[in-house]
Amino acid sequence: MREALGRHVDRGGELLLLGGNHDAEVASPELRAALLEALRVSPEARRRVRTSPWFFREGGLHIEHGHFYDP
Repeated sequence: MREALGRHVDRGGELLLLGGNHDAEVASPELRAALLEALRVSPEARRRVRTSPWFFREGGLHIEHGHFYDP
């Protein structure tokens, strides 16, 4: 899986990991650094690997952890 995700990001894809109530540390800088090391992506591709606690919003896209829906 590590190799497949690394190839995806190196080829221009994006990777976003969203933390939740049982894995909030996903958003920590330490986890992101360890993830980048494990994926072995190029320096340019590193900006396409993002982590966020609970929710992510960019333009018209909103992704949220949890079971509540708030339009």
